[in-house]
Amino acid sequence: MTLVEELGGLPLALEQAAAHIKSIKCSFSEYVNKFEKKRLKLLKAASSVMKINKARLAISTTWQLNIDYISRQSENEGLGTAAETVMQIASVLFADDIPKELINIGSPFVEDSNLVEVLEDEMGCKQVIEILTRFSLFQRVHDTSLSVHRLVQEVIRDNMHLKHRCLILQHAMRMVNKALDSSQSPVDVLYDDALKRKGEMGTLVKWSKFAANANSIKTYIFNLNKDEIPEHEIFFNNEILKLLQTTALYHSIHQRQAIALADQAQMIRIMTTVKVDSHFYNNLTRIKIPLLQRDREKILDCLVSVIPVKNEDIHDYTLVVTSGAEALRILGNEAFKEKRYLDAIRYYTEGIRSSPIGNIDSRLFSNRSVAYIRISEFAHAFSDANRCIGIASDNWKGYCWKVYAISGLIEDESFPPTMEAMGLASACIASYKYPPCLLQYDMKISYPIINYQMVERPECLQQDIMSLTDRPFTTLMLRKGRYTINEPLMTTKSIQVIGIEDGVDIDTGPGLQIIRLSKGDFTVDIEPEQTIKTHFEKVNFVSGNHITVHENCIATFYNCKFSNGKKGCDTFPKCTGNIGCINPLKCRQAYREGLLFSGTISLGQAGFPGISVFNGGTAYLDTCLLDRCGGGGVLSEGKGSFMEIKNCTVQNMRQMGIEARNEGAVKISRNTIAGNQAHGIAIGPNGYGFIEENIIQGNGAEGIWCGGALDSHKSTHLNETGASRAVLIDNDIGQNGLSGISCDGCFVEIKGNRIFSNHFWGMMVKSRSSAYILNNEIFDNKCGGIRIGSNYTASVIIDGNTIRDHTGPGVYTVNSVENALKKINKNKPEVSDCFVGNGEILGYSRPPIITSTNVLRNNDKGTQHPNDVVRLIEACSFCRHISHNLKFCSKCKKATYCSKECQTKHWLQHKHMCKLLNSSYVVEVPMSEIEPNNLGAPPGNNKPNMLNIRTFNPKLKGILKGTPPDRRSCKRFIVKIQSGKEYEFYHPNKKLIVYDQTVKLDIQFSNQTLYHLCMECGVLAGEKLTTKKIFCWASFKNNGKTLCFHTDNLPKFQTW
Repeated sequence: MTLVEELGGLPLALEQAAAHIKSIKCSFSEYVNKFEKKRLKLLKAASSVMKINKARLAISTTWQLNIDYISRQSENEGLGTAAETVMQIASVLFADDIPKELINIGSPFVEDSNLVEVLEDEMGCKQVIEILTRFSLFQRVHDTSLSVHRLVQEVIRDNMHLKHRCLILQHAMRMVNKALDSSQSPVDVLYDDALKRKGEMGTLVKWSKFAANANSIKTYIFNLNKDEIPEHEIFFNNEILKLLQTTALYHSIHQRQAIALADQAQMIRIMTTVKVDSHFYNNLTRIKIPLLQRDREKILDCLVSVIPVKNEDIHDYTLVVTSGAEALRILGNEAFKEKRYLDAIRYYTEGIRSSPIGNIDSRLFSNRSVAYIRISEFAHAFSDANRCIGIASDNWKGYCWKVYAISGLIEDESFPPTMEAMGLASACIASYKYPPCLLQYDMKISYPIINYQMVERPECLQQDIMSLTDRPFTTLMLRKGRYTINEPLMTTKSIQVIGIEDGVDIDTGPGLQIIRLSKGDFTVDIEPEQTIKTHFEKVNFVSGNHITVHENCIATFYNCKFSNGKKGCDTFPKCTGNIGCINPLKCRQAYREGLLFSGTISLGQAGFPGISVFNGGTAYLDTCLLDRCGGGGVLSEGKGSFMEIKNCTVQNMRQMGIEARNEGAVKISRNTIAGNQAHGIAIGPNGYGFIEENIIQGNGAEGIWCGGALDSHKSTHLNETGASRAVLIDNDIGQNGLSGISCDGCFVEIKGNRIFSNHFWGMMVKSRSSAYILNNEIFDNKCGGIRIGSNYTASVIIDGNTIRDHTGPGVYTVNSVENALKKINKNKPEVSDCFVGNGEILGYSRPPIITSTNVLRNNDKGTQHPNDVVRLIEACSFCRHISHNLKFCSKCKKATYCSKECQTKHWLQHKHMCKLLNSSYVVEVPMSEIEPNNLGAPPGNNKPNMLNIRTFNPKLKGILKGTPPDRRSCKRFIVKIQSGKEYEFYHPNKKLIVYDQTVKLDIQFSNQTLYHLCMECGVLAGEKLTTKKIFCWASFKNNGKTLCFHTDNLPKFQTW
């Protein structure tokens, strides 16, 4: 009990004591004596005994005993001070994950010959790690990294005097520099041609770990007390430049733009003080902060590692693994024969796991599939049968087991009865490849009648589909080739169309109508089927008009590809009448008129979807690819229309990925919906949607739009039947061009979704939308978490959500009355034009119910501008004297000097760098390309003799005051840049509004770099919607003919 009492029963202290006693094999009493002596030393060394916490003292004492023992063991085992030095280096690294690659000799070599000698030998490195982990001070993480408690780091750092700490930081910096040189970086991913083509997941996982450690070192370096350091060489070298470039990228990737910009600015300041060759300069400055959205997304993809790779070279084990897989397959077969089906499944599973990826025997999946059938696990059997067919399309057993699995899934109601067509198609393929399979008992029970025929020539396909002589449910089998439909094609009966080889391409020509013809439409006396059922499998609809499914028709599509549909403008909904436009004259006129309006206006001629259901039709899509159809991907429209889309990819559409409107309904499950030019999913007006477990990412407008309560043509008029209904569960909704979800007049339940990194808000709720928002994770959206606009009597409940990491508000509710009066006074409409429903009050909205179970953290970060927390080291570029009273180079505005003499002496070295810096971090805008500010509209829209009077919010302190900028001077001044009109598509060429504090400079112009800077680093303007503002350094050159914007760093946030 004495030892436990001495340590206060603290688990951390007891763990360390136990590790020490176990390692050196001392008794408890001997350890207690050591502990009391060490504690007395610590107390004597403390500045005030009263300030020492008893628990902290116990922990520090136990750790100090183990630290001292590591130092002795390092000497005793022939490593000199190497283990102790590595331990000290680790005290300034990232505590949670210190990759073993960081324990190296450094680049350039660390200034410790003993450490270099030990770490040059791989066994020496392993021995050091073994000593460090011996006493539980350090722990191994997945056998690739180390971790250490932060209090252990603190104890180690406290034992180092200032000069030695500087040396340790220099060692750490060189070690990280060597590790970074050996790994692929974001620069490689974005600019190396080979890596750009691959874009593999996990490429940057190691770099990310190194970057976290680099950031830790940087923090300690720039928190050193500059006045007590006898020399400043630790700040001025190439290694710290690489360190700062890495940390700037690291913070920009994770949306910490203020710190990223400060690190970039610090890198540039230091760059002016050291000799940097052109190659190194280009590597350091090739990527600018903040990262472009597309670059950030590509880097994020490479930071994801799904399966950790433990073996460096798997090929060495291929033969052993293959042999093991075959042995396991034979054992599985024996267990199957003995009806030990669970054991058989285990053997087949182990055989699959032990096989090299890309070289798995299809028989393992086939055999496991039939074993699952025997125990009635039909979903697993179906999956394995498909994987077997994917590996070996000639394996008839895969198709046969698929038939039985589908039959079982339909029987237990996991599949709808319409999927029987897929089973019939698989039965036909199995029969074609191996006719005796039809004699099997299970096949006779599942499909007693099978009728199929081979389409011998491409031109025969249309005739066979419309044939009146073939019996219903005939299966047409197609070999590889292109099948072109030259005339309008309509179904006359239920039919299956199956590709038995890869590369079956169908051009639908004028279009394919899946329709039930009436008896009068036939030229012969035939009674039409009550319901037309069609099934398409493994065919590619490569061109031609859209496929339409009408009333009393059911169509299923499995493993098909769609790129059909009449084409609209290539850049819809942002068409400007240029390349890819269908109607240039009309689109150019619409574009010019659209400049006068705020909001998202669709520009361009719409196309047709790849597949649509109308007025009661039904369609099922499973495991299909819809890529670049003529308009949208799929459309469900009209009363009774229904479409289920699951396990599909819907991408690159000119319009929406998936749409339901006018009483059409969709069920959307486990799909990837990405890169579509308008919404990912649009429900409304008066649509129905059930949306579950999808990835909805990178679409041009909202990820999901749901609405229709307001008339689409007159936004002040209420469409009482237009409100849509939707349920959104467990979706990933990120990186979309407007907001993640927009509720615009609907009834919606939003539950368990991840909503992140969208261009505006995570979620917008307005226009009489009733929403139940439950247990979602909403984070890292550019404007804020949830914005509730004018919503009148509709109720919004926000419960159990985590809303975090936004520059803007976590939840923002518009002051509805104030907002309505502002719009009325501004636009002067007739009061009757503002529709108010029964029981509603003009401008009043019911406040949302926000429960206490929501977690809101790190929102309203406000500015991305640097503040007092981010301090730059300001030093003379020549003599390196650290001071805050330095003068800038008048040309590049980056190099700084303490005197005219230093600048003169430095010019010969600096002139080349000056030119490079001036071109890299300065945006020059000729005044001849600048227009007077017309609030974002073209100057030609002003009426004759009309005077624009600028008004400002009284909350802007200092506006219209100060000294106006002198165009004849090159002195820097601060300007405000605003991104223009509200809630518009991402448009780098739209007008920016720029003015200084006095508003003597009040202009507008287009510039992609400044637009990107404003959208990434800016904060929300007064309306708190989507317009952003940012403050930037600017200066004139060429006697006022050129306005320069300095983008390396931003000034402090201003109040005007």
